Amino acid sequence: MDVVTPLWPRDLRLCFGTANILNGRSEVEAARLMDAALDEGIRYFDTAPMYCGGHAERLVGHVACRRRGKMFIATKAGMLPPSTSLPARAARRIAQAAGVSPPAFAVPPSRQFKPVQVAASLQTSLRQLGKSRIDMLLLHEPKPQDITDDLLTLLQDRRDQGDIGQFGLATGRQATKDIMARYPGVFSYAQVPDAMGDRNEVAISRSAATIIGSHSLLGERFASLVRRLTADDLLQARWRSTLGIDALDTSELARLFLAEALDYNDAGPVLFSSGNARNVRANVRLLSEPIDRQKIAALRALVQCMGIIEAETSPREARRSSARRRR
Repeated sequence: MDVVTPLWPRDLRLCFGTANILNGRSEVEAARLMDAALDEGIRYFDTAPMYCGGHAERLVGHVACRRRGKMFIATKAGMLPPSTSLPARAARRIAQAAGVSPPAFAVPPSRQFKPVQVAASLQTSLRQLGKSRIDMLLLHEPKPQDITDDLLTLLQDRRDQGDIGQFGLATGRQATKDIMARYPGVFSYAQVPDAMGDRNEVAISRSAATIIGSHSLLGERFASLVRRLTADDLLQARWRSTLGIDALDTSELARLFLAEALDYNDAGPVLFSSGNARNVRANVRLLSEPIDRQKIAALRALVQCMGIIEAETSPREARRSSARRRR
C-alpha cells in the first residue's frame, strides 16, 4: 500500500457539518445558511448519504453547482439513510411510540463496507452531489474487521482514476486507533469525535501521513455543562469572573469551546455546525483573531475542576516539550 501524505490547507481549518442542516428549516433556508458560510470563507463542507434522511448530499450538490470551485466536499460510505417509503415511516413512528425497535424493513442495512457496496455508494453520492469527483470519501463508522485489502484496493483505484481526491475514516476513537495501527499510513485523514473529556480515554497517535479532523465538540458533554451552569448561580459567577463572559451565553461559550478545539487540533480541521449566520461569522473570525491562549487554558482548568475532563497535554504543548528536551 502506498502512503498519502497530505498537507492540510489553512483555508480548510474550519468545516461546516451538514448532519442537521434541514432540522427545523426549509431547503431554501438551509441553502442560504451554506451560502452565508461560503461568503464568510468556509470552504470545507462535510456530508453523508444518511444525513437528513438522505437529502443533505443533494442540497450540498445544489449549492456546489452554483458556487463552482468554491467548495471542498467530503462525503461518506458505509451507512445508508432509512427508507422514506410510507410503510417504513409509519413503522418507525409506531415503534418509537411503543418504545421498541422498528422492523428490519424500516431501517437501513448495516455494515455496507463490501467493495461492491462502497462502489455503489460512491456512484450514488456522485450523482446526488452532481459531481464527477468527490474531494474526500470517508468510511462511515467502520469497525476494524470491515477494513479489508480488497476494500483498500477499491479506494486506491478510485483515487487513481480521479473519482475521489483522497480517502479516510470517520468513526469512533478506539476503532480509528485500531484501524490506523493495522494499516499505518494508508488513510490520509481520520475524522474523530472530540470533546475535552474524551481525549484521554483513547489517545490517537498522529503520524505525518494522517490528518486528524475533530467533530462533536459541542455534544452531550457541552449540553451537560450548560445544564450545570444554568442550575448553579455560584458556578456561573466563577465562570464569568474567570473567563470574562456570560456563562449562560451559549453562543459565546460554544465559540470558546471551538477556539479550544482549534488550539488543541492545530494541524487539522475542526467541524462545527450552526443554524445562525451571525455565529458562523463569529466562528470564522477565530482563524484571524484567535482567542488568547491564557483564556483557553483557563477554560480547560475550569472544565477539569468540574470533572468533565482529565488533565492532558495538547499535541502542540507535547511538541514544544519534546523540542525543549531535544535542546
